[in-house]
Amino acid sequence: MMPRQTLLALLAITLFTSPQIHAQNGDKKDATGIVQNEIWKEMDVPPAPILSPEEGLASIRVKDGFSIELVASEPLINDPVAITWDESGRIWAAEMWSYMPNADGDGEDGLLGRVVVLEDIDNDGTMDKSTVFLDGLKMPRALAIVEGGILIGDPPTLWYCQDLDGDLVCDKKTALIEYAARGDIEHSENGLVRGIDNWYYNSKSDRRFKFSEGKIIEEKTLFRGQWGLTFDDYGRIFYNTNSAWIITDSTPWENASNNPGHEPTIGFGKKLFEDNWSYSDRINPGVNRGYQINSLGKDHRLIKATAACGPVVYRGDKYPSEFYGNLFVPEPSIHSVARFTLKDDGLEVIAKQETESHQKWDKVEFLGSTDERFRPVNSYTGPDGNLYIVDMYRGIIQHRVFVTSFLRKQIIERGLDKPVGLGRIYRVVHDSNKTSENQPFLSEQSPLEWVENLEHKNGWQRDTAQRLLIQSAPHKEEVITALRGLLQSGNERAIIHSIWTLKEINKWTHQDLGSTRENSSDWVRTHALMASADLLNGPSSPSIPYFQSALNDPFLRVRLQAFSALRHINDASHIFKAWLSLDQVDKDNPYFIECFVSNSHGHEFELFTKLGETPSLSESKGTESALQNMIIALFNKEDEATILTLLNSIDINQKNNWHQKVLINSIERIAKSKSTKSLETLHKPLLITNLEKSPLEAHNKLASTIEGAFAWEGKPGRIKYALNKKELEQFEKGKEFYEKVCAMCHGLNGRGMPGLAPELDQSPWLVDDDETLILIVAQGLMGPIEVNGKTWDSIMPPHQNHPELNVDSFSTILTYVRNAWTNNAPPIPSAKVKRLLEKHQERTTPWTIEELSKLSNN
Repeated sequence: MMPRQTLLALLAITLFTSPQIHAQNGDKKDATGIVQNEIWKEMDVPPAPILSPEEGLASIRVKDGFSIELVASEPLINDPVAITWDESGRIWAAEMWSYMPNADGDGEDGLLGRVVVLEDIDNDGTMDKSTVFLDGLKMPRALAIVEGGILIGDPPTLWYCQDLDGDLVCDKKTALIEYAARGDIEHSENGLVRGIDNWYYNSKSDRRFKFSEGKIIEEKTLFRGQWGLTFDDYGRIFYNTNSAWIITDSTPWENASNNPGHEPTIGFGKKLFEDNWSYSDRINPGVNRGYQINSLGKDHRLIKATAACGPVVYRGDKYPSEFYGNLFVPEPSIHSVARFTLKDDGLEVIAKQETESHQKWDKVEFLGSTDERFRPVNSYTGPDGNLYIVDMYRGIIQHRVFVTSFLRKQIIERGLDKPVGLGRIYRVVHDSNKTSENQPFLSEQSPLEWVENLEHKNGWQRDTAQRLLIQSAPHKEEVITALRGLLQSGNERAIIHSIWTLKEINKWTHQDLGSTRENSSDWVRTHALMASADLLNGPSSPSIPYFQSALNDPFLRVRLQAFSALRHINDASHIFKAWLSLDQVDKDNPYFIECFVSNSHGHEFELFTKLGETPSLSESKGTESALQNMIIALFNKEDEATILTLLNSIDINQKNNWHQKVLINSIERIAKSKSTKSLETLHKPLLITNLEKSPLEAHNKLASTIEGAFAWEGKPGRIKYALNKKELEQFEKGKEFYEKVCAMCHGLNGRGMPGLAPELDQSPWLVDDDETLILIVAQGLMGPIEVNGKTWDSIMPPHQNHPELNVDSFSTILTYVRNAWTNNAPPIPSAKVKRLLEKHQERTTPWTIEELSKLSNN
């Protein structure tokens, strides 16, 4: 194991021998009229000395009634970014030693990262010992205690690491899968947070995992967040991006994502705040774009959050009841932690930012520091039921890829780049509960005691007990009996944990579902249905009646969960009957429409026919919308056989057939749409031929309209540009760069990320003006900008100095995005990129739409 002194020496060598990167464009002259004014020189900026852990603690203010305690600090902990606890109460911490060693990030490739284990030897709540479990890592960012060891996410690998002799030092390190391999440090996978459904979820990722017998089971999920995520007691997931305090999903994405031709959007990636106001305890000159209008207020504090991260839903038992279920979000650029109350609105969540009054600043957040180096980056509920804050403690928090000249000059002039290698962990305690009895370690308990812990008031204890019960083998009958006993306990949280424990150990049955059917908690009924979806393994499943009765449940979330699961029966008649049984309000509900499209996959023709033969549905706008979206999904997944079968079923001479009109209207909509490509068929569809032969002019016009939805031999459809062999090679290279650099914000599917970046699929900014596109991607864009009817008032950072990009790679990326998904436009040659960037080589700040419009008109 490499000693700490050797690591420090290696860091020093790396810093002074690494070649400088292009991020130093801050020394270039600002473009005419776009000056990054050094406005901090006009402010009364307090000094930013390195405070001792005790001084740093004294600099932190917290809401009245609370106080803050130091749990660990350097040299026990250095540059921490994420922590977790094992069942023995020890803290495992990921340390990013190599992150931004100076203003230019020199030495960032050094393998200096570590995972350490912190122990409280005398049980006084303060860590006394630090053991280096594993060093030689790049940028460790995610930790999860699992059976027999720990998962460590360190780019580009997810490692399974084991201590075989009990000395808290890694003896065996096994590579499992690729992890955090795409994007830069700020924009690559992290998280590994275990949900109540026993899946590990990640931020900046569209994957979730299970770990079993030393192997990873991987499944696609919704692309979420930027840094950190969290769950509430009911399994609802909360995440964020740097400029969006809270984003959430109203329902599980898996409920509505079964149809490969349809990307569900209703209720997913929902921003709970449009305006992300922030309230610091000090002025904030050292932010990346502080020179811009509307970045800092008149009091020189940052107006809106720009670095929200590491959220946690507080599920502890040491605070007054009004704090249970609150969401806490660190914001290192304002040296604060914000608090939000969450309110259930039937299916969706309503959030309120809870600020504190302050004599000097009017409003401040729940917790804040006057120390500019206080950098809270993650938050947790601990085993003792208190809130924990991870403080990276450093002057630089912005990564080199995006550092502006405004910030870089400050970093150097104000000495914010030195030193690195510090770090603190804090615990927030309530004055009414500063001292309490120590919790017994779960590692010392029996499985029956773990079952009892599923009723614990502290969420960490419940979560850990659930994990240990699942990992323990064999599962004795007395444990199974105790778990089933909890189903009748009346304790909502314990029942939900028991459901998912029984589910994971393959002991959840039809009878168990029946036993929860009459439970008074709508959340219990919802989770019981969710866990029972795969019991619907055929039309004769004993669980079907429970799902059918749940369609009439008084609670929306229960009805929606029951309906969404019907696809598991794999029988169109059940989906059809369920749709008929829904109230009209539910049929018109966009959540149910999304689930109908998901359930329809593989049953489209049967559902279209059965619904069309039901006269009572002819006036149902919800049914019409569901069928339209189902037909569009057929085109998106290029299901030629089903589409042609549907077309052949149309009788053009039959009037007042409402579902035929829905089909024709849907095809007309597809033909006129820019976002759905023509379906390639071997021959002209018979319907179009019959419409063309008809003596009715209306039929002839209809044929002319809907043929735009199809392409056959001799008719190219809407595809206007076909890439040649060389351009296809560029396309494939561009895809690699896109997935590594761009997808973390704009999505692998080009549909953008809520609160972070707009969609690229069918964006006019990609296909209409190639010169504007080059300048936006290379030199950045400052909002507001409208993309497909939605206004984005944020900033796309410049990428022309990205260490992994050059003129050729820009050309390949642009070629890819202009022809990926449903886009279609000519490629952009490297020579054009080079010429345009040379013409605007003095540019150091993002463009505005007004400026780009003037360039286009000249």
